[in-house]
Amino acid sequence: MCVVDEQRRVRYANPAFTSFTGVSEEDLRGGIACGVFGCFNADDDPRGCGFGPNCASCEMRQAIEDTFRNGTEHRDIEYNTVFVQDGQRREVALLGSTALIATAPEKTMLLCLLDISGRKRMEDALKESNRKFQELADHSPGYISYVNADTLRYEFVNQSYLESFGKARDAILGARVQDVIGEEAFAHALPFIRTAIDGTPTSYERFIQMVSGPRWTLVNYNPVRDETGRVTHLVVLAFDMSDAKRLETELRHAKERAEKSEALKDAFIANISHEIRTPLNIILGYTNTIAEKFLPLVAESEHLHPSELGDARLRQVQESVELGTLEAALLAGALNLHQPA
Repeated sequence: MCVVDEQRRVRYANPAFTSFTGVSEEDLRGGIACGVFGCFNADDDPRGCGFGPNCASCEMRQAIEDTFRNGTEHRDIEYNTVFVQDGQRREVALLGSTALIATAPEKTMLLCLLDISGRKRMEDALKESNRKFQELADHSPGYISYVNADTLRYEFVNQSYLESFGKARDAILGARVQDVIGEEAFAHALPFIRTAIDGTPTSYERFIQMVSGPRWTLVNYNPVRDETGRVTHLVVLAFDMSDAKRLETELRHAKERAEKSEALKDAFIANISHEIRTPLNIILGYTNTIAEKFLPLVAESEHLHPSELGDARLRQVQESVELGTLEAALLAGALNLHQPA
């Protein structure tokens, strides 16, 4: 804090002001603010502070002149400048205030400056961190939102979320959840939201109406607690499962068709087995009778008995039936293997 006259000459400076500027009160007194404590624009003109090409746009200089001319107080003027002290340039962010002191025979003014450089650096770092987080979220495949648990209003959404509902960021931030996803979808989601607010992560799947039409969506609600353990926000992660759901449906239909085909095949095999083996057994019976009465007696090693030929044909039929049954079982097992758990 310091006191200056209408020529902007310093009349008084408190210890905090001298510590901030690095200039003693004796050296400050009589000098022109802000040049006396190192504003780099003061060197742009031989006449010093207030005459350089950048001085006309200096918000602090404008405030000082307005206070002397009109008696207007100015508070919390935030501006950036560069101080030069001992040949070293130092970028600073300042918060300035002015107030007129009515003293005879001349006007003086109280000038207060607060160095907020540290705060600005923290704010800039926070902005950069938020920018990086936004970039990370925007390039994530899912729909991400951050919802206030008390008001159920959006405080953050990623780009995929905006595109899915066809809304601008400003239109969603601060909006109620039901105004974005629709009353019907909200009514379905509300029990899960309440469960998450009570502290238990939860999820559900259903169709949600989006710009591209109804999409089968998996929605996860994850509670966020403050230092006291109270749930203050919900992190909502949603994923479009429409393609996976379609594939699952197609696989289920394929399995149903295969099962029907398998049943038909079993019936066919059972029927054809009966239709072949029954007449074949009759034929074999007559063959054995004829062979016993009419075939000459020959060495068994020279000719194959007709009954043996018939038995071979029966075995072939039985093996065909067993092979068809095995193939059907393998097909059913393969379909069951690809069914989702």
